[in-house]
Amino acid sequence: MFDDVFNFTYTTENSFDLFMWETLNRKLGMIQQAMRKPELAARELDEETELGFEDILAVTTGNPEIKDFIEARMKLDSLKRAHDSHLDEQADIGQRIDLTEEKIKLYKNMLESKEKEQQIVKDHEPLHLELRDAIPGLQDGSASYIGGLKGLASALKDRSDRVRAYRTETIGEFGGLELVVGKMRDEPSFYLVREHGEKDHVATVKTEHNASLVDLMDSNVDEDGEEKDPYIRVARKLAGRVRAISNGTSIESIRENKEYAEQNLVKIQEDQGRPFEREAELEEVRAKYQDLSERLGNVMDQDSEMDPAEIIDFAVHLKKDLGLHIPFTKASGLKDLMSENGVDDQPEETLNLA
Repeated sequence: MFDDVFNFTYTTENSFDLFMWETLNRKLGMIQQAMRKPELAARELDEETELGFEDILAVTTGNPEIKDFIEARMKLDSLKRAHDSHLDEQADIGQRIDLTEEKIKLYKNMLESKEKEQQIVKDHEPLHLELRDAIPGLQDGSASYIGGLKGLASALKDRSDRVRAYRTETIGEFGGLELVVGKMRDEPSFYLVREHGEKDHVATVKTEHNASLVDLMDSNVDEDGEEKDPYIRVARKLAGRVRAISNGTSIESIRENKEYAEQNLVKIQEDQGRPFEREAELEEVRAKYQDLSERLGNVMDQDSEMDPAEIIDFAVHLKKDLGLHIPFTKASGLKDLMSENGVDDQPEETLNLA
């Protein structure tokens, strides 16, 4: 169609075009290297390739100090937040010390209670059920029952049957710990009174119309498939619970928690009154930021008023060089600038560069 074709490439000085052309040049070099020596093309990129807004602003304005200014401001904001966090942490240290001391005291009391309870059970081994006072038809006075699960289950049933509905009674001791029965209608619940005074629920014997299928299967059938008394389950749980106390199952974990809390208290006390570790860096960045702010002046002041002279000058050049017809709405303070640039023959409300 055309005998001659011309391809013109334009770029603008001190604009973002510079960065784009440099990027294309780096890509060209990478492609040429990969084509010449493919075996050397594989590599890891460790440098930061993500373009930040401070890079864009520095390239488009032609002023590299703008990038330094923005980076200094961002770093200063980060250090200020870290400093504020340090001050808040120091203010909270007193409360943290009090809470940690209370926690240590709690662990200490728990440990003493568990160890005392463990010793009580050990002093009453082998485990046995001791029923207090005379029980008509069962015993003439206090008696101890030692034997297997069946003997323990039988004694628990006989004694709990004598507890009236909607009553709670201490029926004796097992392993040196008080054994309490609370009866809701005809369903007895068994509790161990722990050393700290709280009742620890062991098991409840449910009547057939209130029991779930699992309860019925667990209560009424043993490993051999033979029918058994539901109190066997109560006796097994009671013996297991007291053996766990004797073995000190939870003592070791409480001791570890107490030691950890004590170590944490020492660390918190060492941190009390500690100065901000990055104080020197904060002052250095603050000084750099103030210096750049003074040197850049209004260039980085987002609240400063924009000088319209450059816009008017640009409009005049468009009219003179291209003959464009550009209407402008009159703005306050622009009339003198128009006159100074030889554009003062327009109506008051609009400017037409015809």
